[in-house]
Amino acid sequence: MEKKKNAFIDYVKGIAILLVLVGHCIQYGSGVSFLENGEYWNNIVMKVIYSFHMPLFVAISGYLFWFSVKNHGMVNSIKTRIVRLVPVCFTWAIILSLVDFAKGKFTGVKHTAYYFLTDFWFLWAIIFSTLCVALIELFHNKFGGGVCCRCGGASHGRIHCNTRCSMVAHI
Repeated sequence: MEKKKNAFIDYVKGIAILLVLVGHCIQYGSGVSFLENGEYWNNIVMKVIYSFHMPLFVAISGYLFWFSVKNHGMVNSIKTRIVRLVPVCFTWAIILSLVDFAKGKFTGVKHTAYYFLTDFWFLWAIIFSTLCVALIELFHNKFGGGVCCRCGGASHGRIHCNTRCSMVAHI
């Protein structure tokens, strides 16, 4: 069976990626003093982009996770997410450490661990959110509700709040 892609989601992801690039160009491409003094935070374009671009990625991730759970189950979806995201963090931590080594700025394994755990905070946030959703769903299934949760997601255009998390709610 062929997977049906949602073109709108692809367009939104593409625009969000371009906004990340623009934000990073403003932050890192405007001169050393601009970067060191944090002057980029005075740039209105930077403020606007940084006010929503990462929450947008997390919202898209949650929306797509719902379909993964629906098609593959919670456990398999969590495993897949972790197997896909953790190696990305690790690989880029190694690459950034090698760049620092080439510049003579590498300070050891703690340096790489720091990159692994902090520079990719947004991926760790997605993993953590995924685990929270799974725990809420488990709690709901085991104890039969009684908890009203709002995970900040939408279920097919409707924001709703009931005993099930909106990212794993029924259609």
